Amino acid sequence: MKFTKVYGIILIVIVLIAWFLCNPALQSLPTQVGTIPAGFTSTLTGSTSAPAETPHASILFSINGPAAGIYKVDPDGLHMKQIIADGYAPGWSPDGSMIVFSAELAGQSHIFIAKPDGSEVSQVTRDSFSDDFPIWLPDGETIAFRSTDQKGLWWWRVARSDGATMSNLTSPSYDFFFQTLSWSRDGNWIASMSLTEQRTRNDGSSQIRIRRADGSGEFALTDNTWANINPAWSPDGARLAFLSELDGTYGKYSLYLIDRDGKGMQRLLDNNHFLDATTRLSWSPDGQFIVYNTSLPDNRINVIDTATGEVRELIDISAVLGTGNISGPPAWQP
Repeated sequence: MKFTKVYGIILIVIVLIAWFLCNPALQSLPTQVGTIPAGFTSTLTGSTSAPAETPHASILFSINGPAAGIYKVDPDGLHMKQIIADGYAPGWSPDGSMIVFSAELAGQSHIFIAKPDGSEVSQVTRDSFSDDFPIWLPDGETIAFRSTDQKGLWWWRVARSDGATMSNLTSPSYDFFFQTLSWSRDGNWIASMSLTEQRTRNDGSSQIRIRRADGSGEFALTDNTWANINPAWSPDGARLAFLSELDGTYGKYSLYLIDRDGKGMQRLLDNNHFLDATTRLSWSPDGQFIVYNTSLPDNRINVIDTATGEVRELIDISAVLGTGNISGPPAWQP
């Protein structure tokens, strides 16, 4: 009786082994939990393996007031924290591994760089001029910034990130509002606010002009009798965002987009969302959103969808940091 049971068990095992060897589908089963057999195609949308983690992109912005400094926040408005005390107008290196900003020392503003967490601060400029609004250029080695002799002249200079070399980029001007520069991500084009047309028309206007980095091929994207200021290139270099008084009133700006050939201009903000000249624009890496600071009528950092014009509040500065704190230029990590 015992022999019969044993014989039966052995026979069942032999049959199962033979069935397994003759079934190719079962032979392709993974040998370890969590592995995927070669040639396996998932019925789910996407890759057969776990999706790659999206790089974390933070937004920097600066504050003037009792809580002065540079802050970092997630694109969803969470995890806001101060990383630099008393810094202003932060920007990112092209690879997002470093930040650049201006800060005051002994009554004079200089350019500094640091790690994104605020560590390893290094001073770039040290001369008698006062410097602000730094821009880390696409080559990853050069920083452009606005300088003043504090006697009325303003111009742009460039320096290596280690401060080793320094040179003038533009000629000095008595108009501090002049030359708000923006480089395309590939470094081939520069956009700026220009007073060229205003000199002949004397109508108080300014236009958005672009030129190649070597100074050639300059032409105007806008041509109207209003102020057009603060251009910012889209990541793909196909469009620019800028502020304009067009369709508004003096001193009140709306947000516009325009193609790099001067066509396809569209207004993103309605009459309930006027901005002022202190507003700066920064695109998200995918070109879908623009983050900007505002003080009219509210003191906030906002994000706008470039496709729909939908505005989302990122940070209500007064509510979070208290009254008397004014939002400064934001910068979206590349």
